[in-house]
Amino acid sequence: LSVKVEDHGVPPLSSEAQIKFLVKDTNDNRPLFGQASYTFVVTENVGSDFLVGRVSAEDKDSGSNAQISYQLKSSSRAFRIDGPTGEIRSVRQLDREEASEHLMEVEAVDGGTPRLTSTTTVTVVVLDENDNKPVVVQPLQKVISVREKQPVGTVVARIVATDPDLEENATLLYEFHTAGDGSLFDINQRSEEHTSE
Repeated sequence: LSVKVEDHGVPPLSSEAQIKFLVKDTNDNRPLFGQASYTFVVTENVGSDFLVGRVSAEDKDSGSNAQISYQLKSSSRAFRIDGPTGEIRSVRQLDREEASEHLMEVEAVDGGTPRLTSTTTVTVVVLDENDNKPVVVQPLQKVISVREKQPVGTVVARIVATDPDLEENATLLYEFHTAGDGSLFDINQRSEEHTSE
């Protein structure tokens, strides 16, 4: 601003001065995340230090009052967050059969005094990979006894198998694997029943 000062003499004398006002920032704005919540999708079996995603917040203050760091509100056995960048990374190999979804709260903290914070929710969805073999759970015995002269179509055994994977990865197909007298028996490929022919 330019300020002019003038006296009441004859002739009036005056002078001018330039005055600069500096408005000092007060930490009166919280950091704000770009989204109310974040969802990231990864495939299981990714290794440690895999970049899952990144959160981001902004602060309308200036200087150190606008410097933001990120942290998890509670510890996680599967993920860590990089304080300066907001990058979320895995700390170990992810297994969908152990946990198909991870929910975390991330906090953004500014550098002002007092420190102001805000939080957002992060969901990490772990997609399935075909990484599990089917396991036969029934019958437990390896030899199945069948009475002679059973009519054709008689169910002689039920084989039950499970696969902890999902959808197509867990769809089971039953078939005879070793050579034998396959002409005496038939197998329903989509179910567990074995019948006489």
